[in-house]
Amino acid sequence: KIQKPLVQKYIKADVALLKFLAYFIDNLGFLKAVSMKEVVWQMREWLKDELDYTTEAHNNEVLYEHAQKHKLEEVVIPKVYPALTTTKVLVQEFLNGSQVKRIITYLAVRPEDVYKILKERNIDLLEASNRFIRDLMRQFFIDKYAHADPHPANLFIFPGSKIGYIDFGIIGKSIYDNYGLLRFIKGAIDLDFSLAGEGVVEFADTRFSK
Repeated sequence: KIQKPLVQKYIKADVALLKFLAYFIDNLGFLKAVSMKEVVWQMREWLKDELDYTTEAHNNEVLYEHAQKHKLEEVVIPKVYPALTTTKVLVQEFLNGSQVKRIITYLAVRPEDVYKILKERNIDLLEASNRFIRDLMRQFFIDKYAHADPHPANLFIFPGSKIGYIDFGIIGKSIYDNYGLLRFIKGAIDLDFSLAGEGVVEFADTRFSK
């Protein structure tokens, strides 16, 4: 992964423009429930992390170590090579899998060909989907260090329905006890509205009482 020349210059210009627009949006009251100044500030912090490939390399290493610690044979996190990585160059293990974005695209236009390839590679899309859900919940609720940008272009599926990730520029971290959120999710799935409501209250209380 090699950073394009002058990309930081262009991003600084874009952020400056967004700050200017956020000032007018906030002062004119177009979005009373949302502070655009805070949104732009958060975006700027994310972009700073994304433009420093040593930060992404560190995030990659942590997620790799977590997967190794849990002995997750069905989860593939690429190895990173810190000695070859700089702020503008990131060197990782090559993942020879099927990008979820490409699978979705070709399912819409060539479904027969896609299903044939999936069968040859022993890939069950439902099983792979469930593994993504379980693993992302493991990252957030157990390790409290999660891939925060799991869109289809960053997700891979391998033979045997193994799953994998790339692009670790943005990471979600939790410092709270998220048991209330888990209760809410279970209540929502089971249509147990009492449990879901109790979970939301517990989840909010954990944060606002700090």
